[in-house]
Amino acid sequence: KGGEYDLQIHTFGYETYQKKLKIKERSTTSLSVDLVPKPHSSLTIEMKSEGLRTQDAWIVFHDSELGVARTTNGVFNASIPNGKYRVSVTASGFAREDIEIDLASDLRHFVQLDSGPSFLLVVDDSQEKYQEFYRSSLEQLDISHRVSSTGQSVDLADLLSHGTVIWYTGDDEEDTLNILNREHLKQFLSLGGKLLLTGQGIGNDLNDTGFYHSVLGAEFRSQRYMFKKIQFQDQKFRLNGGDSANNQKAPDVIKAVLDSSKDVIRYSYMGVAGVLNSYENGRVLYLGFGLEGIRDAARRRQFLNDLLALLEPSIAKRMERISKAYYESSNLHSKLMGDLSWVNSGNKNSILELLSSISDKSPYRKLLYHLRNE
Repeated sequence: KGGEYDLQIHTFGYETYQKKLKIKERSTTSLSVDLVPKPHSSLTIEMKSEGLRTQDAWIVFHDSELGVARTTNGVFNASIPNGKYRVSVTASGFAREDIEIDLASDLRHFVQLDSGPSFLLVVDDSQEKYQEFYRSSLEQLDISHRVSSTGQSVDLADLLSHGTVIWYTGDDEEDTLNILNREHLKQFLSLGGKLLLTGQGIGNDLNDTGFYHSVLGAEFRSQRYMFKKIQFQDQKFRLNGGDSANNQKAPDVIKAVLDSSKDVIRYSYMGVAGVLNSYENGRVLYLGFGLEGIRDAARRRQFLNDLLALLEPSIAKRMERISKAYYESSNLHSKLMGDLSWVNSGNKNSILELLSSISDKSPYRKLLYHLRNE
């Protein structure tokens, strides 16, 4: 339609372009635009928390093209366009700090993060009926955790402030994970997060999404009303009855479909109940049933503990990360060598056996010293 219009062009890093534009009806109007870059200033965010001088921390720029950045030796520094930013500083096992920044000149900001739980329980059940089944198990396992209830989305900064996320969907069979939640979980896993996702109905709802196949590493086969017995390693569990939530009407039968994913839990009759996938730098364990439906509180608690152990990297994966960090990132290698809590008498021989097959032992000198003096 012909007439006069106010045209505005907004793009990150450039001044807003404004112009009154006259349009003639039934004609093409061409416009050549030269956008003016905004001035840049140096933004430095430095960790005052002693434990974060060597540990990775994340700088999350909300609603910005800058996305997520990692600190180096506890410091983030970059030259970015002047303007207003909403920023969260976070690290696994620390409470996040939110900052409003109005950048007009070089700025240095110091951050002191308080320690916090490294586990997050996300209640993504529209009726919020089952969180006590998870909370009681976590408390009896002496696992410090925080609970987040959401019907909409969970902030990426919240996920990153907890190394492990337990996310359950309860009775929901539609909109089990909305688009924003899926995107945040994808980013969380790519940055090294660990996710336990549990709920009947997820497969039937999300099977046609890229998230289901590429991130969860799974394929939905069917829902089965009679599947109430589960096998995991040498253990057997029952769904419904007793002190369970008694809500597992039609568990999902699923299947691992990627080279990075594998079937780890089965239904006793037939079919897969749980898939473990390595997605980029993270790991996700997806259950086709709700963990709240496991009968017997003690067995449910032990099952949860065993599932969380599955999310920890294998010895081979840890060794691969150590080698890669040695050649690519001295900071990360120093961090990995500073945390050898995963090494114990139970896996010592397996580590030594793996080391014996590696010709270049340079990345593992500190690990070898630790093993010989344990």
